[in-house]
Amino acid sequence: MKEFDGKLKIFNSEVILTPPGGSGSNPQILPAKGIVIYVNDTPIHDSTTINTGDTVKIESCIDLVEDGVMDVKISNDGLSASLMLKKRMMARYLVLDSPEVTVLEPQVEQTLYEEKGCDLEQIYGLLNKMGVNYGLDHKAIENAFSLMSGEWVVIAQGLLPEPGENARLEIFFENVRPAVPREDIMENMDYREKGAIPSVDKDTLLAKKIPAIPGKTGKTVTGKKMTPPPVKDILLKAGKNTYCSEDGLQVLSAVLGQPILDRKEKQCTITIEPVFLLDGDVDLNSGHIKFRGDIQINGKVTESMEIHSDRSVKILGSVNGALIKAEGSVSVRNNVINSRIMAGTRQSFGFHVYPLLVEFESTLVGILKGFQQIKKTPGHENARFGFILDLLVEKKFNGFIQQIENLCQTLLINFKDDFSHDMINSIESLKKQLNDFKRLPYQELNDAVQLLQTTSLVKKYLNVHSVHKSDIHVMYCLNSHLEASGSVIVAGQGCFHTDITSQDSIEIKGVIRGGTIRAEKNIKINKVGSEAAIKTNIIVPSDQIVFIDKVFENTIVTIGDNSYKFNIPRSRVKISCNNSTGNMDITTF
Repeated sequence: MKEFDGKLKIFNSEVILTPPGGSGSNPQILPAKGIVIYVNDTPIHDSTTINTGDTVKIESCIDLVEDGVMDVKISNDGLSASLMLKKRMMARYLVLDSPEVTVLEPQVEQTLYEEKGCDLEQIYGLLNKMGVNYGLDHKAIENAFSLMSGEWVVIAQGLLPEPGENARLEIFFENVRPAVPREDIMENMDYREKGAIPSVDKDTLLAKKIPAIPGKTGKTVTGKKMTPPPVKDILLKAGKNTYCSEDGLQVLSAVLGQPILDRKEKQCTITIEPVFLLDGDVDLNSGHIKFRGDIQINGKVTESMEIHSDRSVKILGSVNGALIKAEGSVSVRNNVINSRIMAGTRQSFGFHVYPLLVEFESTLVGILKGFQQIKKTPGHENARFGFILDLLVEKKFNGFIQQIENLCQTLLINFKDDFSHDMINSIESLKKQLNDFKRLPYQELNDAVQLLQTTSLVKKYLNVHSVHKSDIHVMYCLNSHLEASGSVIVAGQGCFHTDITSQDSIEIKGVIRGGTIRAEKNIKINKVGSEAAIKTNIIVPSDQIVFIDKVFENTIVTIGDNSYKFNIPRSRVKISCNNSTGNMDITTF
């Protein structure tokens, strides 16, 4: 028998034995990585001889090359949770076919592949273990599980606490006067003009509180509540001369005056000062004083300065070379020199204009009635309004043009700031219509109707008969001008070379020398003129009386259309107009 050694080969993962011949040796098989070789069901670990009748089996292994990842992390603020999933790396081994050899060392081919190392149940189990139970994004979890990309994916988001809003105030008034421009910016700036003192009308909304809005609670991904920052409240308090709305959220003014805001850390108090008090002089430092409420000056009013008020003005010092204008009364405790004082500007304007408006309105109504009557007469049915107007003015209303002229002259406004824009516009419109209406033959009926309507509107604005008159009370005047819608009282030494106009009465308890004194009611004077025969004029309507305790020559008293000039001094004189004779009566009292 031929002698040869036994051999082994691998084909299709099976070990095939060729037994030895004669006294030949049996083949051997060596272990290999990635596979397990069983000989007679026992795994080998080193070289093993294969005998005839042995069973040899090869089992391929699967090894874990790199473990997968399943991790959850929660952000430091607890507002997000992220998930990382990564597949594990596996190795699969395949034994290769081999030729017959006496010592078989199997050749193995390695194949790497990835596979999921967890399932959804395990992922949710980990999230539950970590306490992540709020704001879960299940779709994101499923996508992360599907991809297992090894990247962090946000799979839960908490709710950030929403900050609230602090209570706040809306202030509806200016608390300070306008700032004065710098000299290098506006070289021609009048530095006496510093703007009006802030003021408000009665029942004006001054401030409104917007209540605090609490914030909204947040929540972390673990379900822990996150408290928003606390909001700050502020107390809106109604101070002197103000009141709160029913809901307590608004403060309104109870009087006309200057609004003052006192703001502290947690409280805001609003008050109204009806009187603007200047504890000093009106000069370049203070600027002109313009205030819609009452004004009190504890010092003096210096040269070229002005005071404007919609109420009363009280001055404890002197007034020199200044302008004082008030819609209420004016009182000056010290001297008034080279100054102009006006009390009741709008009232005085109304007193002058209102009677002319009444007269004109009555005439225009008469003209319109006359036109309607003439239109009804045969032959005049189609007559133009301008033609009949011209005829009526010539035959019956011949003073109509003069009434227009008088109105146009009287409607001049010297201080437009004293009147509302609506009133000024109405007056300007009336003046234009009056001037246009002078061309009588060219007028249409609509022009006359419109003129009548505008006249009635202006008359309504100027109806001041029910308004309290404004007085002037001074101690001494020199080279000044006083004009009041009410009475004028000079209570001290008197007035010199001063013009006084009053829509009421005038009383001078001292002396008056020079100037013109005019009143719509009685005038009472202690002493008029001097031995030097300084010319002084006193004027009242025909139904009023002038009382003079001592009068010197060159004093002229006019009552209505009559005048009398004193040529010699007289005492305790009463001058009036005799209703029967129409002449002046000069008697003693």
